[in-house]
Amino acid sequence: MSRKFLHLLLEIILIIIVVIVSALITNELRADKIPLVPYYGTDFFYHTMSLNDFLRKEKKNLQVFMFDARPHALYKKDHVTAAKNFPVSEFDFFYHLYLANISQDIPIFIYGRTLSNAYDLELAYRFYRKGYKNITVLF
Repeated sequence: MSRKFLHLLLEIILIIIVVIVSALITNELRADKIPLVPYYGTDFFYHTMSLNDFLRKEKKNLQVFMFDARPHALYKKDHVTAAKNFPVSEFDFFYHLYLANISQDIPIFIYGRTLSNAYDLELAYRFYRKGYKNITVLF
């Protein structure tokens, strides 16, 4: 290989390293750090329960919140009657709408009816980061 090519390759690698380090430092300085490793593999911040168990046991309890984590278009097609729409993409807006002045001890049930549960787990994690500990993801 020519010397010019090796020099160019070295500069590109150096630029990539500087960009990655800058991004990591910026992420550490942010108040709402973006997790570099997905937290979905761990279940330390939520419990699980089947939808049928929820409907039998908890539906009569008025001191719980049930949220459907899917986007509004999917929620409108079909949802559990007791569930309020709480799309993850609009977390800040809906958090202030539903829970801003509510105790963090109140049970929160999340249901999204997707195969991967990505919406459900993301919403559960965001509640956990806000200080809620009684979070249950329904399946």
